Amino acid sequence: MIISIFYTTKDTSMVMTTFHIIIASIIALLSAGAGYVYIQTRPISADQQIAMHTPSGATFSIEKGWIANSTEDMIILQEPGKELSFTLIENNQDSADNAVLTAWQRIQPDFARTIQHRMVAPATDGWDEMIQYVYTTSTSENKFLMALARRAGTTWYISLIDGTPGAVGKRGAGINLIATSFKVQGVEKESFTGKVAHKLDDVKLTELMEFIESARVFCDIPGAAIGIVQDGKLIHSQGFGVTELGTDNLVTSETQFMIGSTTKSLTTLMMAKLVDEGKFSWDTPVTKILPIFELGDQQITNKVLMKHTVSANTGMPRHDIELFFNHHIATPALRITEMKNIKPTTGFGETFQYSNSMVMAGGYIAGHTIDHNLELGTAYDQAMQSRVLNPLQMTSTTFDFDQLQHPAMPHGQTLLGGYVAMPLSSEQWITSIRPAGGLWSNVHDMAKYLIMELNHGFNADGQQIISEKNLLERRKPQIMI
Repeated sequence: MIISIFYTTKDTSMVMTTFHIIIASIIALLSAGAGYVYIQTRPISADQQIAMHTPSGATFSIEKGWIANSTEDMIILQEPGKELSFTLIENNQDSADNAVLTAWQRIQPDFARTIQHRMVAPATDGWDEMIQYVYTTSTSENKFLMALARRAGTTWYISLIDGTPGAVGKRGAGINLIATSFKVQGVEKESFTGKVAHKLDDVKLTELMEFIESARVFCDIPGAAIGIVQDGKLIHSQGFGVTELGTDNLVTSETQFMIGSTTKSLTTLMMAKLVDEGKFSWDTPVTKILPIFELGDQQITNKVLMKHTVSANTGMPRHDIELFFNHHIATPALRITEMKNIKPTTGFGETFQYSNSMVMAGGYIAGHTIDHNLELGTAYDQAMQSRVLNPLQMTSTTFDFDQLQHPAMPHGQTLLGGYVAMPLSSEQWITSIRPAGGLWSNVHDMAKYLIMELNHGFNADGQQIISEKNLLERRKPQIMI
């Protein structure tokens, strides 16, 4: 059973900080590398992802390029640029607060920071307690401080992050790998291997719908719509709440939502279809298709293949804020041209960095192959319509704000903490980079897309939309997220 959910957003910003990722997903990842490495006193610089262990036998992994050093009671990890440290300490204090403060004072004896956020997380995967701390820092410090306390039995396992906000942003994958791969002896992630999923009957469906509505109200989400696919069919769709606060306009299964970055997977589907047609291959150099494509580093420009535009592994950083300032005059060609002013902040293929601009470029450049004489945006739109939306009969899915029939309005937060509806025009900044996030759709259309993905390229009627080979090529791991 697969569930697809859309909701009326309360914040139109697409910026997501790394520590939110850690909060959301404290899960065990499979460690890579041969054997465990225990650092004594000499530092080690990892030339590949490696698995390590603490003095007590807890295991974790570090990303390629990270540097590890230790004393008798702690391990200090640094990212390649040495702008951020991740320290692991164990102790047996009587509470999380004392365990964390003791850990900080082990490396900074005068540590006395004010706690900005203290969040008790669900104690999953065998842990008895999990608590996260974020500390108040000043703008002039250019510093981010965070602690994660996890208890198993009487032992606290403390992770301390101290670095610049920039390092946290570009090294999120490495930070998340350490945090989520950390295991202590006897603590194992639950496995669902061999388990059979229950069918969604009327009783369970009623319970699920009641839960979704209660969660929507609890989280102050104005409106949501849900579609459930089971056994290759859409078996239920339903709306909750309203499309706009202050109105009685109810959300239905026909309501169109901006689907944000889910657009990316539809863009790569279009690219895969053009690979099927022989317009280019995943390994075609980008500049061979669009010679004017240029990044702030010529060597990186020459390395970028079509698959790299949608792999988040080129070292190019995220720069969404700049996209807001000139969006009323921006064209796809201008957005492509602006990329020559962006330089990589990490090595090519070194780590994950989310980049809307790279996906935007990949989508526009792929669309360019269907007709070199068309404007980039027009070519992309036609490629999406003819290769994806029409074959999947996604008739309510569009990039065109003027074609919206039942839109869910964007919502923003006021300085006083409340939420207000915003005009549709507040989302139009995305138009110039639409391959990365500009589609509007509803649960009926998205279910059609979902069914095709689950059926390895065949739609609900059994028609082949795309080759299984290139559909699955999009899912091959390219970089650790």
